[in-house]
Parts: sequence; C-alpha cells; structure tokens
Amino acid sequence: MQQLEEAGAFVVSLDARRSWFRFHQLFADLLQLELRGSAPAELPGLHDAAAGWFAEHGYPVEAVRHAQAAENWTLAARVLSDQWVGLGLAGLGGTAHELLARFQRA
Repeated sequence: MQQLEEAGAFVVSLDARRSWFRFHQLFADLLQLELRGSAPAELPGLHDAAAGWFAEHGYPVEAVRHAQAAENWTLAARVLSDQWVGLGLAGLGGTAHELLARFQRA
C-alpha cells in the first residue's frame, strides 16, 4: 500500500504511521466491480468478515453496514443496538436512523 501511495496510484495514507489507507473512490469502485464479476459468491463472506473486524475494533457504523451487506441481520442488529446511544452522542443519530431503516427493507 505504501508503494502504491508513493507512486500516486489512487491511494492516500490516513495516518502518520502510514498503516491506514483510503483508495480513491473511482479505484475502490473498480476493485468492487472486479470482485463482483470474478467472485460474486465470496461477497457475503467478505462482508461478514469485515463486519466482525469493524465491530471488534470499535467502528460500529462500518460494522453494521458490512453486516447488512452480508445479510447477517443478527450481527447488524446487535452492533446497532449496543451502539445506539453512543452513535447519538457522537452526533451520528441520522446515520443510526439510516442504518435502522435498512432493516425495514430486509
């Protein structure tokens, strides 16, 4: 990832230690499109693994989004209910309501 960043290849470091990176949105979209085309059956498992990692590392919004994408409604509901008050106190009440609304469509 560091080499990609140094080459200016659609990757940006997010921290001073250069351990967290963000892909340019177009590059991220391209990678997701490639994955959907080459290994669509793996997507739920990858989303589920990501949801677990985000939940364990204190990123509830990302955890719920990935759990919902994996259709792991139990994990999504548990994380959202456990973090509901904290999300509101962090100014993410609107995000919490948006995540909750996704359950109604399921």
